[in-house]
Amino acid sequence: MGIEDNSGRFSYMTLSRQMVLYCVERRKAWRLLQSKAGIVNLDYQAQRALLKKVDDGEISQEEFFDNAQQFFEEELDVLKAAAKAQKAVLKAAEKAAAEAAAEAAEKLAADKAADQQPEDKPATDE
Repeated sequence: MGIEDNSGRFSYMTLSRQMVLYCVERRKAWRLLQSKAGIVNLDYQAQRALLKKVDDGEISQEEFFDNAQQFFEEELDVLKAAAKAQKAVLKAAEKAAAEAAAEAAEKLAADKAADQQPEDKPATDE
């Protein structure tokens, strides 16, 4: 890991294994909190999908190490497109549900108004 000091000089630092494990644990906890709050982390999903492809042998390790950023961006683009399509479908479904609810409310109001109108009484002979 490299850092820049106050005088602008760049120097390398090392992290202990415990520090790395602590950072990994904090990241896992953060992702858990996000998932419990209903937040979808597309970066994390793209990372998992890409690593699964490597584990399944769809992408060789050498190819992965050489083009990791490109593969990640491709996976992220696919997930973003899927999320956009899902939002469009949900928006269309919400619109259809709102229209159906409005139509049902109008029908209910019309039926209620028809029930409240006095019926014509037949003339009685006296």
